[in-house]
Amino acid sequence: MRAFSEYFLIAAASLIGCAKGTKITSDSELGPQNFVLPTANIILKCTGGSGLIWKYEDGSLPEGAKIQAPSTQDQSSVLELILSPIRHNGGAYSCIDNAKNKDTINLNVVSAKSLYADPVVGNGTVDTTLRCHQRFSPLFPLIWTFPNGSEIIPGNYSKGDNRVSVNAPEKGSALHLRVASRRDIELGNYECRLNTSGSTLPAEIIAQLNEIKTSVNYEAKPDVKFEGSQQKSKSATKGEPFVLKCIVEGHNDTVKFVKMNEETKENTTLLEGPVSSLQLCEGSNDEYCIPGSTYKVSQQEVRANDTGKLHSVTISMHITETKDEDRGEYICIAKNSAGEHRASTTLRVKDKLAALWPFLGIVGEVVLLCLIIFCYEKRRNKAADDEDENEPMKAEVHETRETNVQRRGK
Repeated sequence: MRAFSEYFLIAAASLIGCAKGTKITSDSELGPQNFVLPTANIILKCTGGSGLIWKYEDGSLPEGAKIQAPSTQDQSSVLELILSPIRHNGGAYSCIDNAKNKDTINLNVVSAKSLYADPVVGNGTVDTTLRCHQRFSPLFPLIWTFPNGSEIIPGNYSKGDNRVSVNAPEKGSALHLRVASRRDIELGNYECRLNTSGSTLPAEIIAQLNEIKTSVNYEAKPDVKFEGSQQKSKSATKGEPFVLKCIVEGHNDTVKFVKMNEETKENTTLLEGPVSSLQLCEGSNDEYCIPGSTYKVSQQEVRANDTGKLHSVTISMHITETKDEDRGEYICIAKNSAGEHRASTTLRVKDKLAALWPFLGIVGEVVLLCLIIFCYEKRRNKAADDEDENEPMKAEVHETRETNVQRRGK
């Protein structure tokens, strides 16, 4: 009976511990708002129900973290987490028990790694969001710096600038930057740093935070398309000139124009080289050539912006006299450090009389139909004439028969 009572008291105490939830405390000296240096030795103590576990940023603990063997204190479980030193592992540390009770403490480590970003590769045709993530709580506003050195301070930027917008914070990201497509904005490194104005932290901590910054490398793949509404196929007339145009918009691109033979499936490179090597074709003021190529690049336009690297180039393949062997698939390829993009179209070669054949077919059908009608009418008229000629003969035969019958009767 006594043993049962002891077990009951232990179970009740455990339930009371769970009902109280989990609580994180620390015997270490934490700075204002839990700001610490990477060299600090931190010991976190979690008190709560049974089955306590530690998590870092909702995942596994950082390398070097140690967990002290669990103990019991005032009928509650205790689990210590030792971060000695904490290094650059700032962020949210959570303690959870079997009843899903949870407590979280955020350690703000004054470290360059507490502000980080992911490189962004866009396709250049849609808006792109640049994000700087931080392991501080509460989150700091961010100051963004363009590749040309101009700054955007959220709440103080030009509302009339359609190239950028500052969106609401997401988890781990304070006021991320949304930039327009590369047609209107420069590519390169966008720097972000903490905006500590108005902070109540000690001056020495603010001075160190102001040194923390990182950058987002914004790159975009080139955009390639063939001119005209019909992208998949083009038609050329045999014996006549034809121009096939491929439009490339990008940044430091290398362009390549390839023809694939329909029968042999072999590729023939017609033009290849970096856009930067384009030169005015001999005797022309508006057409550009890549040295060593027999095909021309025309309508080149370098867009004026802060980087001077964006361009729009139309590669024009001029065929003086279209032949049957010109038919096949043509592939336009543009490539830069961010990736590759290609477009293809099939060139079909038609005979000059190709459009006339359907008309001649219709004319032939009409002539044949008229001929059939004429023959039919002619035969029908002839049959009617023969029938009219036979009528008198039939009457004479009838009279002769009647006369013979009368004679026999007499």
